[in-house]
Amino acid sequence: MNKHATTLKSDGRFTLTGADRISHLYLPLFNEHGMKAAITPRLGGDLKIDQNHFAIAPATQETMNDPANCRNVFFRVGGDLYNVTGNTPVQRLNDDETTLEIGLLDQTVTRSNARFSVSVTSFVPAVAEAVELHRIVFTNIGKDPLPVKPTIAFPLYGRSADNLRDHRHVTALLNRVRVYENGITNEPTLSFDERGHLANRTAYGVFAVCDRLPVADRWPILEEFNGEGGDLFFPIVPQSDMHSPHRPGAIVEGYEALGGLGFPELTLLPGERLSIVAGYFIAEGSAAVADLAAKRLSLSGFETLLQATRDYWLRETAAVAMHLSSSERSGWLRWVGLQPVMRRIYGCSFLPHHDYGRGGRGWRDLWQDSLALTLLDPKSARAGLVNNIRGVRIDGTNATIVGMNPGEFIADRNNIVRVWSDHGAWPFVTVDFYVQRTGDVDLLFEKTPYWKDKFVHYTKAVDPGFVQNGSNLLSDLNDKPYEGTILEHLLLENVIPFYNVGDHGCVRLEGADWNDGIDMASEHGETVTFTAMYAGNLNRIADLLDHLRKTRNMMFVELPKEAAVLFGTLEKPLVGTPAELHRIRDAYFGSVEGKLSGSLVRMNVIDLIGDLKGKARHWKKLLNEKEWIDGGNGTGWYNGYYDNHGRPVDSASAEGVRMTLTGQVFPLLSGIVPAERVPMIAKAVNTHLKDSKNGLIRLNTDLGKSNLKLGRFAGFAYGHKENGAFFSHMDVMYAYGLFAAGFPTEGNAVLQAQYDYMADIDKARILPGIPEYVDSRGRGMYHYLTGSAAWTVIGYVERIFGVRGFYGDIVVEPKLENAHFDQAEAGCSFIAGGSLCRLIVKNPEHRELGRYVVKTVEYAGKTQMINAASFSVPRKDCAGGITITATLGKAE
Repeated sequence: MNKHATTLKSDGRFTLTGADRISHLYLPLFNEHGMKAAITPRLGGDLKIDQNHFAIAPATQETMNDPANCRNVFFRVGGDLYNVTGNTPVQRLNDDETTLEIGLLDQTVTRSNARFSVSVTSFVPAVAEAVELHRIVFTNIGKDPLPVKPTIAFPLYGRSADNLRDHRHVTALLNRVRVYENGITNEPTLSFDERGHLANRTAYGVFAVCDRLPVADRWPILEEFNGEGGDLFFPIVPQSDMHSPHRPGAIVEGYEALGGLGFPELTLLPGERLSIVAGYFIAEGSAAVADLAAKRLSLSGFETLLQATRDYWLRETAAVAMHLSSSERSGWLRWVGLQPVMRRIYGCSFLPHHDYGRGGRGWRDLWQDSLALTLLDPKSARAGLVNNIRGVRIDGTNATIVGMNPGEFIADRNNIVRVWSDHGAWPFVTVDFYVQRTGDVDLLFEKTPYWKDKFVHYTKAVDPGFVQNGSNLLSDLNDKPYEGTILEHLLLENVIPFYNVGDHGCVRLEGADWNDGIDMASEHGETVTFTAMYAGNLNRIADLLDHLRKTRNMMFVELPKEAAVLFGTLEKPLVGTPAELHRIRDAYFGSVEGKLSGSLVRMNVIDLIGDLKGKARHWKKLLNEKEWIDGGNGTGWYNGYYDNHGRPVDSASAEGVRMTLTGQVFPLLSGIVPAERVPMIAKAVNTHLKDSKNGLIRLNTDLGKSNLKLGRFAGFAYGHKENGAFFSHMDVMYAYGLFAAGFPTEGNAVLQAQYDYMADIDKARILPGIPEYVDSRGRGMYHYLTGSAAWTVIGYVERIFGVRGFYGDIVVEPKLENAHFDQAEAGCSFIAGGSLCRLIVKNPEHRELGRYVVKTVEYAGKTQMINAASFSVPRKDCAGGITITATLGKAE
């Protein structure tokens, strides 16, 4: 493959030559108020505000550059037809020189040949409006005058994603297209749904202005614009001198709509240019769309609004800005830092690879992304945590989809009610992270309701007394919404799995865990992986309670009376055989399937700590004695799962090695792995899962199709998605686990391999950022909307720079390698004490990791001698924002 010339600056601005020669590139464009777009270097993609309101038809990886999905602007130059998308016969036969430039969050594509160049700058303004703007600049760079005739042809799909193949033509009959002086709107009469049609109030519009020409023709009907036998690849209208019969004020009904706007022909002398600003606008009613276009469509105001949008996104990512060995690495991390924001906006839908779901945010995804969002904006993250915890059911399960509106929860995106066995673990991980970073322990004592729908007993039964009243709140016997503390919610989520175990004593797999592809072992499957995670959580909850006991004199914890059966005492934690544990589980489920009594019990906090630690010890002992596999030659690893036959998935035998990466990551993260076993895991991963060429790590060895008794993943081609792909998400979590276990050199190596690969566009073939995984041919897949980003950001901030929280104070323990420094200096931003702070680490002696300590620390005009691996800064010292300078040197 030819090397593509690229540059990447520390602020995220990226340029790429020959963008046309890389398939499947796209960029999200969006704002915080619902506008969501995907745009490609060919101006393809789509545009929407939600599942039911697409201005451009939904695009997938294979269709995103179809001319019917492109923002087409044609130029008839002499006798030839050109398109800013590059999609015309003459351009496909004679490639343009193409340069792509992107920033946070805008795109400019420039196409040029010997006679002229055309640049298109596109962005979604950071305003509380549904607007997408494009500035098209055509320049005569040749020696001769050029006759130029511009024509805009923006699709106006104007309906639900469902209608792409469900009544596509019938829904076109609903279209009511209005013609304006410089634009066209489509306001369908109905939102089509055979379960119950609704009156439509949403209108979609395309408007444009030109600095040198008025709009002369308006083409509201797609087939009329294309001409008989034509299409948007080579339509009739822009090739000809045809005039439209449609005048301003006209209304056209019942056809596929187009934002078609034609301009007169103009001759440009050498060096002359013409500029057009065009845009999509979505609002309630055509009149509102026209008003919005009049407000935002401005040649003079375009640059001002563009710069304001760039500034907005730079501010939004300032809290994770990093200065490392090169501007390229710093800029790459700026993009990675923005990705969790993208997933908050898009959920796991609405981008070409994410061609599933109907909007909303997945439970696990939302909690993991909130780790990075806590770094970016703790105040906003807090509001999200309080809202999201309301999706927990009293039986410890949860809604799997969190809607865009506060208090909006959905059992499952596809109306298939399931339990993911890992879901209960993530809220505590995130809440604890937030509490440690901010010191806001008051959050734990805020009271909030539980989510209630008809499903009970881990969704295996239905509450016969449930009445859907629209509130979906758990009530007490007095029909008042029951509210428990957030701490109570977290306790139940993490204790109930202890009683929901399989024959081997590990947590039942249920519908799946983190690996959604392990979804066919609900009867006998077990997740050793998340048994470790829950064990770690129980230990950390106990530590949190002990901190509250010591700092707030908290002697009791109030819980629902029904929950008392789940807890033992300091002397006798509740543990037992699977059958004994199931009896406790079922008794609890039976007591909470309807309404709660509303009565509370006060549990002695010391007894509660003892019970939690006892449960954690039980699981730690079980996993280390029963699930450890000695692979020989200094290697070893944990079994990750049991399949639906009750057979272990991981093994080392004469038939070969079977190994899962998840089975190693979560024991490392949970802290249950003895120190002497960590190098054995690392060696096993490097031997059996790491690719010798690209340095990336596979999710699993080839387990064969026999594991259809484990999940659908076994039916995938090996090397793709959840079946043995180079899974960035789990790779970076593995790195974090290595750091947490005290092996920073190994953790750094994993993160370095990720950066080296993803930042090389000729290898990964994606724009800056980190994807969910890399497929067997080396392409980054499922870009942008991935938990890989959140874990990468916290890996750099908390582990490489070593800036961690301890109940609001900051503890800094750098694990930077010499290669991370730029002229002996590196830095990162972070929020502490409610303020934006900066850490600068100096390494004047160029010492390698493991051969330095922090010698001195300077902030607020004071210098402290440290001579230790770490130091702390009280939260009060960070208030108002400070710069901390830590200088490394030799230990004395």
